[in-house]
Formats: sequence, structure tokens, C-alpha cells
Amino acid sequence: DGPKRSMLCFLLLGNHRVAKRVNDFLEEHRVWGQIPLFPCLIIPMVAFTEVIPLNLTWLGVVCLGDIGRIFFKLNTQAVELCISEPFDFQVPFVTLTLGIIGGMASFEFHPGCCSALICFGCFYVTEILLGKY
Repeated sequence: DGPKRSMLCFLLLGNHRVAKRVNDFLEEHRVWGQIPLFPCLIIPMVAFTEVIPLNLTWLGVVCLGDIGRIFFKLNTQAVELCISEPFDFQVPFVTLTLGIIGGMASFEFHPGCCSALICFGCFYVTEILLGKY
């Protein structure tokens, strides 16, 4: 079924032709999202330590391109099964959310830090929690 069961098709209300075209485009240009992924994960982490300027935490937003591509390819039935698991998804997700809120508070809700922490949370949910299904 491929694109018919993807999250992108679900978000497009079942328009699997558009979902297939978007998935094909994203896969064809996947390198443009993967090249900045690791530098844009490392640089904000170093910026959190304030060794380099804290405003560089905004680079975490660049990760959303590749994270979105991965999320759009996930199977809706697998995501539904994963979300219904209390100890495999729900408990880590709640603790991640509390940790992100605590991290934002510790940086006095600096906009760059908030955006980077939210992007890191999206990366963790997509890659670690949902990626195993």
C-alpha cells in the first residue's frame, strides 16, 4: 500500500496521489535534509553550554526538514499501535515533554532554546519512539 498508509496521506485526507508525489520528491532530495542534520544537532547542544553564543540554538530548526520526511513515511497503523502502548510510548513521551518544559524554564524561555528543544523532542519521538515500528 505504501503511500496509501503513510502519515502524509492521512494528513492530506486520503489523497494518495499527492502523497506519493510528495514522498518521491522528498526521497529524491533527502540529502538536502540529511547534510545539515548532524551539525544542526551538535551546534545547538554546544550553544546550550554557552561556550558559543546562545542564539546559535536556532540552528536546531534546520533539523525539521529531515524529521518531517521521516515522519511522513511512517505507517499509520504502526503509529496507532505505538501510541497505544503505555510503557513503550506514553511514559517516555510524557517524561520527554516534562523534561523539555523544564529545559525551557531553565533557559528562561529563550526563543532559540525553546525552538531547539522542541525540534530535539520531535527528533526523539520520530526516530526513537516511532522509528522502531
